[in-house]
Amino acid sequence: MHEQPLIETEKNSSIRLKVTNRCPWECTFCHKEGSWDIDDIRWNQATEDNMKKLTGALNLKEVHFSGGEPSSNSRLEEISEGLSSMGLEVKTTSNAQFSELRFKKLIDSGIKSFNFSIHALTPENFIKTQNKKDLYWAKKCIEKQKKIIARAKELNINIKLNTVISTEDDIERAKEIYDFAKKNNISVRFLNDLGNGQISIVALKKISEDILQAEKFKEKIVTGSSSKTSYYKDKDGFEFGIKEIRNNKLKTLCEGCKESCTEQFYGIRLEQKDGKFYVRLCIDRKDEKSYMPLEEFLESNQLKEINNLLNE
Repeated sequence: MHEQPLIETEKNSSIRLKVTNRCPWECTFCHKEGSWDIDDIRWNQATEDNMKKLTGALNLKEVHFSGGEPSSNSRLEEISEGLSSMGLEVKTTSNAQFSELRFKKLIDSGIKSFNFSIHALTPENFIKTQNKKDLYWAKKCIEKQKKIIARAKELNINIKLNTVISTEDDIERAKEIYDFAKKNNISVRFLNDLGNGQISIVALKKISEDILQAEKFKEKIVTGSSSKTSYYKDKDGFEFGIKEIRNNKLKTLCEGCKESCTEQFYGIRLEQKDGKFYVRLCIDRKDEKSYMPLEEFLESNQLKEINNLLNE
C-alpha cells in the first residue's frame, strides 16, 4: 500500500514581472502571460516607486521575471540590481539563448535562480514545438542551452529544467529531457499545456506513472494561487515535479465569468504599456476586473480579497 503524499503549503509572496514581450522562439503553446503588446521595462525612479507600492501592499518577497524571453530585454541586469537592492529575491524563466558572458552578468546582477525552458534535445523534435521550422537554427538553440546549463553546473547556480507536455506525442522528447536531467542531477519539471486541458493532464499522468513508474511523495500548494506541484520519485530515487493547476478562484475576479478558464487565479502579473504599469490577474480576459492600472489595483476589492486569502 502506497503512503499518502506529504502536503506542504506556503503563502504566495511572489509576483511575475513581465519585462518584455520579445522572444527568439515561437513556441506553439506560448500564452505570453496573457498579453502580446507591452513595453520593455526599464529600471528608473518610476519603476522603483511602483515596485515599492506593490511590495508594501502585498508583503512581497520575490519577483519572477517572465515575458516573452526576459533576457531579450537588454536592461534586465539593471532591473535585477534594482529589485535586489530593495531586498527582493529575483528569479527568472529563460530559454538560455545568450552567451556565457551575459549569463555571468545576469548572475552578478542578483538573479538567484533560473528556470530553463528546454523542449527538446534534437533539432527534429525541437521544431515540433515551434512555428519556425529551421533545423540549423534549432540545432544552434539546443547547443546554446547545453552550454549555459553546463556553465550553471560549474558555477553551482540554482537551476531547474521545465518542459511542456501538450499531448502523448510529446512523451518521447520529454523522456529525453528527463534522462538528460537525471544523468546530470538537475531538477526537472513537466508542465501542463494550459491551452490543451485534459489531453495534457492525461499525457502527464502517463509519463509519470506508466513510463517512469514513479510514485508521488509530496504535493506543494501555494496558498493564494492556483499553483500546485506534485513531486515524484522514480525507481532509482530520482525526484521530479509536475506543475499542476488547482481550483483557486477570486470572487471579485471570477464571479459571473463565462470565459473558458485555463489557469484559475494564479497570481499577480505586472507589465508596462505606453509607460504605465498595469496589473493582470487573468490570462484569459482583459476587462476592468482582470486588468487595471497599478494605482487602481492598489485600491481594488481584488487586492483586498487576495490579502484576506493570504492572511487566513
